[in-house]
Amino acid sequence: MTEKMPGARLRALIEKRATVAAGVFDTLSATLAEQAGFDALHITGFGVEATLLGTPDMGMVTLTELADIVRRMAAAVEIPIICDVDIGFGEIESVARTVRLIRHSGAAAMHIEDAGPPKRNPFVPGQVMLPRHLAVTRVAAAVEARGDSDFVIIARSDADCTSVDEVIERCNLYLKAGADVAMPVTARINGTPMGSLPVDEQLEWHRHIVSRIEGPVLGMAVPPGKTPQDMLECGYAIMIVPTLTILPAAQAMWNALLAASPNPARRPGEIANPGDLLYRLGIQEFMDRQERHIAREQGELGQ
Repeated sequence: MTEKMPGARLRALIEKRATVAAGVFDTLSATLAEQAGFDALHITGFGVEATLLGTPDMGMVTLTELADIVRRMAAAVEIPIICDVDIGFGEIESVARTVRLIRHSGAAAMHIEDAGPPKRNPFVPGQVMLPRHLAVTRVAAAVEARGDSDFVIIARSDADCTSVDEVIERCNLYLKAGADVAMPVTARINGTPMGSLPVDEQLEWHRHIVSRIEGPVLGMAVPPGKTPQDMLECGYAIMIVPTLTILPAAQAMWNALLAASPNPARRPGEIANPGDLLYRLGIQEFMDRQERHIAREQGELGQ
């Protein structure tokens, strides 16, 4: 009997609705995650950019750089890999090329989002959304490019920056366009940060969002005191934990460097959440520079 392709193996896991994919950023973290007993991996764009370029999740990793990381991981592990491709590295033909290259590199799936440039982490203000029709076209192009393969297309919506209803409606549009799985970002609930709500209320919102999406849903937010397994009980078909390895790895390196440093640290403190690491990687400088250039362009155009 022939061995199942990566996409087919991931599809079987999604049907079980009991899978947690470990967030990894290089071949070492992928290998350790497999040895720890995970059934799937998630290549986090946040972690890849931090470790490859030392930049704060601004979408600066190139497609060929990302494909090389996928290829190395796929050669080292047997479990299926989900790859974060941000906004797909360009327009429609570039999205199609992204699908082909990431699939041939050995990934089982990729998730592509409906935000437009400039790329922003969902926890950073200023997210720019593609109009619905362009976002649907992006998903349809990805589906067409995977052809009759088992490669899984996951459509992510960052429209929580607009409203809960918008993120739900967009997810359903992407599923109708052929996406296999929807991925609603839930950083905000109608303008309120999800993390500021009581845990029970957060869980209710997760159940509400999943129940209104007409297909399998991938989740990535875990309230304090809860586990990814708890979130599967909210109805998610699969959970990813993007920062599972990058945050403790960064904290361990920081602790070791502080202990060995001959000079006092100028920026002491913990790396307990994505914001802490974004800060150390200079997110504010990047944001200030973007805002300066945007303001200059608008001034030159008389807007």
